Amino acid sequence: MTKVNEAYRHQDYAALMALQADWEASPDSVPGSGVASDLVRVIRQIAQVRRRLDRIQHEIRVLETSKLHTLYMRHNARRNAGSSLIEEMAERLNKQIDAAQQRLDHLELVG
Repeated sequence: MTKVNEAYRHQDYAALMALQADWEASPDSVPGSGVASDLVRVIRQIAQVRRRLDRIQHEIRVLETSKLHTLYMRHNARRNAGSSLIEEMAERLNKQIDAAQQRLDHLELVG
């Protein structure tokens, strides 16, 4: 209900329609009792779980293509090789800082 109220407050009609569709497909919306109703509920629960697994698999694919994951994989590869990506990055950054400082010193002397 909170999601419905929030979507209504933001006049997000697409979200309201999606929430309605979710409700209509949910196991909780199946009326009645007995074997037939229970079977429909179970089938809908299975469908919900499958949709959630699909979303999780998609999220994993997105995360695996992120820059942070790439950095993590580079870190692990370096660690397995006996070195440290963080130390290498810090060393490279220190060299860049030193070079920038030298350029600044040179400009101050010339200027």
